[in-house]
Amino acid sequence: MKKLTLIELNEFNTDLLKLAVETHQLVTLSKLLQMQHSQLFCNEKVEHSGLDPWVQWVSIHTGKPATQHGVLRLGDVPGVKHRQLWEILSQNDVSSGVWGAMNSSKGVAENCRFFYQTRGHFQNKHFLLT
Repeated sequence: MKKLTLIELNEFNTDLLKLAVETHQLVTLSKLLQMQHSQLFCNEKVEHSGLDPWVQWVSIHTGKPATQHGVLRLGDVPGVKHRQLWEILSQNDVSSGVWGAMNSSKGVAENCRFFYQTRGHFQNKHFLLT
């Protein structure tokens, strides 16, 4: 079985991390930076009209642009009709765990082993399956 670790970094400065890795010989972070990665871009250009991170993360988690998912504020996610990544994985019998996903909900993800939202906007009771 293949394994996937997805690390989401919000408003993150990769150049600053690279400088710290070089300056302080941070071997583990250096290995992390060498792993396969991607950058995502959006068409939204205006803050409070789709450019905000709490909107963009929903786009990443659902694979839908803001114009389709309709989220514009923190806490709008329970009304989203599109499945999020961990729901799609669960539906395909792939287990997952979510730690700190911004503006998210567990949704229908029976194979999600744990789900912890970003502090400050909890719609779900946090849980851990044993």
